[in-house]
Amino acid sequence: MTTTPTPSTTTTPSLLVEAPESSREALTATKPHYPPPVFAPHALKGKKQSPQSIALRAKANSKPIHCHQTGITYPSIKLAAEKLNLKANSIGNVLKGHCNSIKGFTFCYAKIDTTTTTEGEAK
Repeated sequence: MTTTPTPSTTTTPSLLVEAPESSREALTATKPHYPPPVFAPHALKGKKQSPQSIALRAKANSKPIHCHQTGITYPSIKLAAEKLNLKANSIGNVLKGHCNSIKGFTFCYAKIDTTTTTEGEAK
């Protein structure tokens, strides 16, 4: 009597590789969590600036601008935006030449008079 091999007793090489049960959890466990927490110790480094130093820097970096429709020269883009109820970045786009006007207003940088000192006396 000859016995024929049954499928369960035959040896065939397994081509499938078993994946871990939760491969996603395994990957996330090895990687650090991004972004880091907002109040991490490294985020609080540096000297805290006083409101006076912030105001001085803002005044030094601001440039006067002139509105052609109203004829008023504003000391900064931010103040012009507040007075005319516009967005400051829109006024900046007009000044850079990205657009011609914003809500009918056109702007240009005002020329600074270098012939007078801060007290108004001629040099």
